[in-house]
Amino acid sequence: MALTVLQVAWPLAPVGPGAAGGAEQVLWQLDRALAAAGHRSLVVAQEGSRIAGTLLAVPAARGPLDEGALARAEAAVRAVVARALREERVDVVHLHGLDFAACLPPPGPPALVTLHLPPALYPPGALAASRPRTALVCVSEAQRARLPAGVAAAACVPNGVPLDLLRPRRGGAAAPGFALCLGRICAEKGYHLALDAARAAGLPLLVAGEVFPYAAHQRHFDAELRPRLDAARRYVGPVGLRRKRRLLAAARCLVVPSLVEETSSLAAMEALACGTPVVAFRRGALPEVVEDGVTGLLVDGPEDLPRALREVAWLDRAACRRAAEARFDGREMAARYVALYRELGGGLASRSPPPSPSPLQGEGKRASAPGPARTPSPPGGEGRGGAARRSPAVLRPALLTSWSELEALRDAWADLFRRAPAATPFQSPGWLLAWGRQLAPPAPPLAAALFRGRELAALLPSFVYRRGGRRVLGLLGGGVSDYQDLLLDPSLAPEGAATLLARLAGTGAFDALDLEALPPGSPLLAPGALPPSLAGGAAPQAACPGLDLPGDPAAWRARLSAKARDNLRQGRRRLERLGPVEVRLAGAGIEVTAALAESFRLHRARWAGRGEAGVLGASLLWRFHAEAARAAAREGTLRLRLLLAGGRVVASLHGFLWRGRGYAYLSGLDPAAARASPGLLLHAEAIEGAIREGARGYDLLRGREPYKYGLGAEDRFTLRLQAEVRAGGAATGALERLPGAAPAL
Repeated sequence: MALTVLQVAWPLAPVGPGAAGGAEQVLWQLDRALAAAGHRSLVVAQEGSRIAGTLLAVPAARGPLDEGALARAEAAVRAVVARALREERVDVVHLHGLDFAACLPPPGPPALVTLHLPPALYPPGALAASRPRTALVCVSEAQRARLPAGVAAAACVPNGVPLDLLRPRRGGAAAPGFALCLGRICAEKGYHLALDAARAAGLPLLVAGEVFPYAAHQRHFDAELRPRLDAARRYVGPVGLRRKRRLLAAARCLVVPSLVEETSSLAAMEALACGTPVVAFRRGALPEVVEDGVTGLLVDGPEDLPRALREVAWLDRAACRRAAEARFDGREMAARYVALYRELGGGLASRSPPPSPSPLQGEGKRASAPGPARTPSPPGGEGRGGAARRSPAVLRPALLTSWSELEALRDAWADLFRRAPAATPFQSPGWLLAWGRQLAPPAPPLAAALFRGRELAALLPSFVYRRGGRRVLGLLGGGVSDYQDLLLDPSLAPEGAATLLARLAGTGAFDALDLEALPPGSPLLAPGALPPSLAGGAAPQAACPGLDLPGDPAAWRARLSAKARDNLRQGRRRLERLGPVEVRLAGAGIEVTAALAESFRLHRARWAGRGEAGVLGASLLWRFHAEAARAAAREGTLRLRLLLAGGRVVASLHGFLWRGRGYAYLSGLDPAAARASPGLLLHAEAIEGAIREGARGYDLLRGREPYKYGLGAEDRFTLRLQAEVRAGGAATGALERLPGAAPAL
């Protein structure tokens, strides 16, 4: 169903593709995406703004931008918003300005407020506004961590950029020597420090941006920037989108020497989209945007800037573009906001985490859901500025041969898990370390890793076991993991898989490898991933039915057959005869351990009815799933749902959500309620809940049970990679053995 969204901009700056402010650029992208998707986008913004939807203009300020100008502009915004709410059926009001509290409409449609600035810059009391059905959204975890006590954000939606309008220079040739500063010209941006550093490094630098008619901004330009300009370090004035992307694609690097705790950096994201690395201070949200030593260099102070400006030329520009595509797609940002709009329309309470409305319809309680998954920060820590860390070519392979070594890598492993774009919940440290404690065979692991400086860049979590008289290399997690795989940093080419496999074969520790349950996109299956020391290939192994998801739960329901829709309606009615129907989500309405106990009970009951034990028939498996589920809850991937009718739990679905994909892992049901098809209803709830959280796919995992195809799933297959070590293959060299435990990160 199409939405009508009323967006409210900061009234003292125009909105458009060439806007200087990040809030205005984000609003422009959302307006563009809403219009393209068929929604109605109404935008309250300064006259002259470039809008894809409908512009509800307020007059541009004349003269100095002082308190009087702001007061007049806010009064005009309130009048336009009030008129729009009288004349239009608005579903959500979305405010972006620093002055949002002064422009909040009276109680009515739900409101979403994106905080684009550090929380301390908002007027006192603004973040504690008491308007009902009003939610705050942060744009980074660094910003969320600085919210005042008692103020909570409903979600964290990282910013994105229009990748279709920002491209690297053709041919990917090395960039000319100039560095670039891009953005508003004001003291807190620190461009005077960049000019000093460029002079010290002997490099040219261009400063592009607008000096707004604020007295403080003009004084700063005249006193601090103008005296530092010369023939090699120039101010080029404001730039529109076309000139901006040309400058970004041609620059040696973008310099972000901000003196404040930036909540995000669209300029840095735009630079990466153009294949240009970033040099920035290690503060605020910049470590969430820039991967130190991969897509840029993070420094601790002005004294480090000259060296970073010289050394940034070592970085791989193609890796910058890949990172932007994986992490900063403006379309993904817009999709997450649309999901929040729909959740708000379902009755989100003021500043509480957005609930996931139940697809079961009716008047029962709605299932709660955690907010959208957080975008991780790259790990910090000592030594991240070292020379080895700054060159992406410096990769150190290492061998891990004990569970204590893998445990010592937990934090770095978790960071890599969050960075790896193809990772599934079954490659997380929480899942595999729980497997090691509860289910692993007596043999220790034989895992291979690549380190870039002190950062973990790749991990092949493997071990050697006996099959007959042969030694076989397999992947950790066997037997309980529907997918197994190598974790690879997105900045590394698939050849990283060949490096690890070759080094492992060189240890002489195994005769063959048998890597099961590999997803089709695994780097282990890429051309050239199998090194010459190994002979073999891959073949399909098991069907994992799954489905692609539309952006709207109603669109998914419309895809179902008439019989499937009728089964859902009839099941709903039969359940209601038992009493009120509701869905609870572990961690947001019921404690994880209690939900697990119910899930285990129902799973055993389901299989006991067939005279079987099910996959939870052994106590070791119970302990494994309990530990792994608690870890998944901490990692933010767990989606464990219970379906209640008349206060009694009648079905459970243990699943996950990660990287825009839902997973249905284990289900259970009360045999006494089987006629109502509670399992089918709960699967429908999980699919629609995933859609509301912005998921693009849903995986029903191994097995060809008929109900999966009734939900619209189609077969996708995992693959099995088998190979023999060639004669002489053990001569490829050994990995470095980590002494004792892995290095502290």
